[in-house]
Amino acid sequence: MLVIECFDGSKTFAECVQRAFAHAGCSALSAFDRRARAVIPSFVAENRTDSFVLEALRLLEPEHTNSFTSAPWDSSRTQHRPVQGLYNVIFNLLHVHHPESSLEEFDALRRCCTSLAHDLNSGLARLMVDRSHEPLTPFTLRAIDTIARDAGVTNDTAVIALSQNRSNPRRTGILRHLVLDYHPVTVGLRCADALVNGLATGERLSLSDDHRPNFDVLCMNSAPRPHRYLTVLALAKEGLIDLVAARTCAQRPGIPFVSLPGFEDQRQPRPPKNAEELTSYCAMSQMNDLVDFVDDLVAVLPLEIDESTQSHQERMTQIDLSRYSNSKISVVTETHLTGDHLRITEKTLRSAALGHPFVTIGCRNSLEVVREFGFSTFDDLIDQTYDSEPSNGLRLRRAVASAREFVQRWDSDEHFRDRVRAESDRNRAWTVHGFAKQYQSRFARPISAFLRCGTDPDSTVSRR
Repeated sequence: MLVIECFDGSKTFAECVQRAFAHAGCSALSAFDRRARAVIPSFVAENRTDSFVLEALRLLEPEHTNSFTSAPWDSSRTQHRPVQGLYNVIFNLLHVHHPESSLEEFDALRRCCTSLAHDLNSGLARLMVDRSHEPLTPFTLRAIDTIARDAGVTNDTAVIALSQNRSNPRRTGILRHLVLDYHPVTVGLRCADALVNGLATGERLSLSDDHRPNFDVLCMNSAPRPHRYLTVLALAKEGLIDLVAARTCAQRPGIPFVSLPGFEDQRQPRPPKNAEELTSYCAMSQMNDLVDFVDDLVAVLPLEIDESTQSHQERMTQIDLSRYSNSKISVVTETHLTGDHLRITEKTLRSAALGHPFVTIGCRNSLEVVREFGFSTFDDLIDQTYDSEPSNGLRLRRAVASAREFVQRWDSDEHFRDRVRAESDRNRAWTVHGFAKQYQSRFARPISAFLRCGTDPDSTVSRR
């Protein structure tokens, strides 16, 4: 054990530590040194100016905002180290689902790893592959690991990948994977602001005893995906929306609080292009009983509410409390229904953060992540057995059935409504007072310490 005694008042504590370590034959490059040094600089590869991880950390740790700045870095032109001392390079992995874009992204990552290999192996640089706005799959992690090793990187502490997928292994070769949820974090903090501002202005999300929502469901679908069309058909089948009334309405066809793009919107891969393809999707999903509603749905497409015409960034930053105040339950269609991703997006987080009862139509066990964030899933009030259903089609149908059962109980049972209001209040209080602190401590702190101070994430990360 090393005992440090400081008798010389003219010496600082740090200098005494330096002398004591030198006397003991040890290196003084320790936490004391790291605190005294400037924050480790970060550069964003491919001449980009910012990254999802830095933006998320600025929101979660405003006291360290100046630590999460960056400069663009071009690996093809950089022949020498950009700074003296340790530095970070962040590579934004943006496009991995489309073959042509994936090849371009991986070629750029290969150039980056090749340029950095010497400094990574020497402990002078660290590389963070940032996909914290989406999930990474184990296959993609193996590809990143292969690219790094083929570029000559051997240091198994120098490369970290970030994504939202909690089902990924912690380590793949020399690559470590950490979880960060850019969009849920952003929306969670925006919801907290909206709730606080709503209380201040009187525009609050009201679930008081004398308030009754006007509509059964809120179901917002801005991007076309097959399971979203099937969900709206299932809502009609369960009697939660009336497609026939919307079709015969004298005014512009529409359903309050339900949005769904038309077939002409082909922003996402493989959405149905016409009624025949949608009918085929019903058959492939073993939902033939929904076919009877296809023509009525096609007749009213596109369904639009305000949010469906906003950009993705606008939907994240502009929170409309009235949508949630005037509907009984959110039917959330997540980005993915199939696959082994374990994550939620801002779509589910928004409902939970605003205290709105919800069912989530996404990958299996999505509600585990909501609970991990500290929110109630209304498990005593909503049948959530659908969430563990292995069959994608059955999971969708059972989630919609749970929403129908919830609406029926809300309409008929005052005691049930009181319990819902109490649970909603707890979630809103958590949004304002607990969510950001818990998320920062559990998920962001290891990443922040890694970027700012060079701390190994294994020494700070919370184990699952």
